[in-house]
Amino acid sequence: MTFSHTLSVSDRILKKLESCAAWVGAAALAGLLAVTLLEVFRRNVFGKPIHGLVDMIEWFLPFVALAGVSAAQAYGEHFRMEIIVKTLKGRWRWGVEALTSVGALFFVVIVAIYSVRAALKAWSVGYISADIEWPLWPPKLALAVVFILLSFRLLIQTAGFSRLVINPDSNREGLPDNLLTDVVVDTSP
Repeated sequence: MTFSHTLSVSDRILKKLESCAAWVGAAALAGLLAVTLLEVFRRNVFGKPIHGLVDMIEWFLPFVALAGVSAAQAYGEHFRMEIIVKTLKGRWRWGVEALTSVGALFFVVIVAIYSVRAALKAWSVGYISADIEWPLWPPKLALAVVFILLSFRLLIQTAGFSRLVINPDSNREGLPDNLLTDVVVDTSP
């Protein structure tokens, strides 16, 4: 099994996991919007707010806010500064892309480690929300899972960019999808 094949298979598997995470985030958003709409209706019509709405928002918000981050990274639909990077060609561009991916990977791995620690602590201590007493470890664990997925995505992209630094003519496995179409192959050093 070649490195390129391993990278391709890993990329496809991770894209499926990222897609599932994005759907979970979308479902959490739909649920949160429905509960908020119900809250507005109950408060205005009956004068009775939903007990624990803030706790529900606290519980669902990590799913909503971050579930699609890794998928956005995979498709290249995330926000990034491209003013300098787009002016670079060939190995220089791939080198800068690899370095920025390594920097992001370093940061995300640290956040993932601390997110796992926070989830384990919340589970072992039994943290619960204030009003409705829901356990707080699931949203903390959701953050950890999202950052672990993003770590794997950045690792795959770093490997893809690094391979292009070594051989700019190699295939584009592991790169963000938007870089597969908008980059003209330039083999200059």
